Amino acid sequence: MNKELIYYFYVHKTGWNDLYNIHFYYLEKYKDRFDAQTFIIATDNDTPAEHIHNVERAIINIFPSAKIIYYPNDKELRESNYFYNEIALKLDDFDDKWYFFSHNKGVDTYYTTKEVCEFWIEAMYFMNLNYMNDIEKQMNGDTAVIGTFLIRNLKAWSWLKYNWHFSGTYWWFRPHKVNAIIKENKSSFPANSRYFTEGFFGSVIPDDHRYVKPSLDIYNANYRQKTNWMSRHIRKDFMYINNDVKSNGKDYYTREPEKIKRKKITVINLTEDENNKIQSN
Repeated sequence: MNKELIYYFYVHKTGWNDLYNIHFYYLEKYKDRFDAQTFIIATDNDTPAEHIHNVERAIINIFPSAKIIYYPNDKELRESNYFYNEIALKLDDFDDKWYFFSHNKGVDTYYTTKEVCEFWIEAMYFMNLNYMNDIEKQMNGDTAVIGTFLIRNLKAWSWLKYNWHFSGTYWWFRPHKVNAIIKENKSSFPANSRYFTEGFFGSVIPDDHRYVKPSLDIYNANYRQKTNWMSRHIRKDFMYINNDVKSNGKDYYTREPEKIKRKKITVINLTEDENNKIQSN
């Protein structure tokens, strides 16, 4: 069955940073997982045009045929503004195939929680896209949604009123199947909110129509417990990003499309002299 990427990319007004490098690193690493790609570029009124164009070029360099949609950022609802209006309310309009929903996680919190952001980003891509043989077996069955880090009955955060959710807001879903389950059960989902996207499936999908990779069910876990679990059980298997990618980074938005495989490393936001010094080492 065909698979399509739906990626919500919020362009922060401060411009390119290390997290952009990490996101594009993994998008390129796992690009063969998708038969088609749709990118939603979300911006504020004061987002500099140069920052938007840099993201556009980076996307096209990796996915030359990607569809790009421009969407106004809602500072309160964020990606839920798009997910609610363009996905949850329009499930009838989707083709019967699997979609992977993801976003450039951590952009707003990057400057205060950099290490945590990097860790979670790595986990979201790795756990959802690395084990495709196992995941594709589930896609051929009665499963409607596939994700990782399942949280049930979370009491630590009172604003989450859903039965369960995939922590991190990265997942595979089959809209055709989700829609059929909602209609069969005559389910209704809550009004839009900041956490609508994260909790949507937990409000309409029964346990027997979801699949968790890994088979992890953290009951009432708090944020620190989850992070500790990830540290113990994932890092040993992780091909996680080295400092060349995180700090030096590939220059995704200035390279020529036909040179996607080049090995040259460019340090973003450094002076020309500093860049030349690094290249000569």
